[in-house]
Amino acid sequence: MTRTPEAASTPLHTRPRMPAAVLPAALLVAAAGVWALLLVGGAGGPDRVPPGAVLLPLAAVLTALVRRGWTAAVAAPVAAFTLLNALQAVAAGAGPGAGPDVVTPGRVVVLVGSAVALAACALRLLQRPARPGHGKGTRWQVAVLAVLAPVSAEYLSAYAETTGDPVQLLAGLVVFVPLYGAPALLVREVARATGRGWPSVLLLAAAFGVLQAGVVDRSLFSVDYQDYEGWEQNRAATLLAPLGVSAADALNFVAGHVVWSIAAPIAVAEALAPARARQRWLGRRGVVLCAIGWALAAGLILRDSLGGAAPGVSPWQVAGAGVVVV
Repeated sequence: MTRTPEAASTPLHTRPRMPAAVLPAALLVAAAGVWALLLVGGAGGPDRVPPGAVLLPLAAVLTALVRRGWTAAVAAPVAAFTLLNALQAVAAGAGPGAGPDVVTPGRVVVLVGSAVALAACALRLLQRPARPGHGKGTRWQVAVLAVLAPVSAEYLSAYAETTGDPVQLLAGLVVFVPLYGAPALLVREVARATGRGWPSVLLLAAAFGVLQAGVVDRSLFSVDYQDYEGWEQNRAATLLAPLGVSAADALNFVAGHVVWSIAAPIAVAEALAPARARQRWLGRRGVVLCAIGWALAAGLILRDSLGGAAPGVSPWQVAGAGVVVV
């Protein structure tokens, strides 16, 4: 079957697209649900207003006034974290303080609005015409790597209490995809864009492992990380006292990130289409989106570590880890 001259001359980006109003409308719906829960719960002041109550309307205004792809990249984390909080509330059965007949509809509105907004963000980004030579035919591989990296890093070992809980596992991907999937994509992109091979991938993965374990969550130096049972005893068995680092922890965390968080997911994703294994998969927009996503997710983890999740870590240890990363 041959294409007519008219069809051949029609640019691909003129195909039907998602209505521009869907994204801001979905963000406003999610914001209305958050405010409904807030008012029903009887919040007493601005110190009790959740971030989503403010960020969702602002994102709605931004995406309504500015029809550019970067606005969807800004709105996506807001919608994602709102969806995560709503899923966690549903899983925990927690409510702001009113009866289920009043609270449940508001929670459903938040879930629907934030889920639709997140999907609309993805569609707006994907519908932008791709630049020649960047990511052509590789979007599904990008998606596979983005999801496979956190699944390999966090779920395959089945160490967490959420193992076996589908809702919690899916909700966790909202944070784990940018925390692990985005760095895996960036490591691969840097290596392939500069014409380098697996030695560079492994070195960059090792740098990510030190950054994640030594600077972000600080588990590499913590004397009692998140109150895990047996942490201190296991750490003491191979402790290198001058460095304040357990050799077993260093092997487990850093090498674990190299293999499970970065290298193995990249190998699997590239093996799905070997002809494109050496090609770049991301354009400039994709690189920026991955960097922003990782920064937001890492910021959440860093906040927990600074809040007491990783006690006994000195600034000198963190600075030393930073030097090793560089």
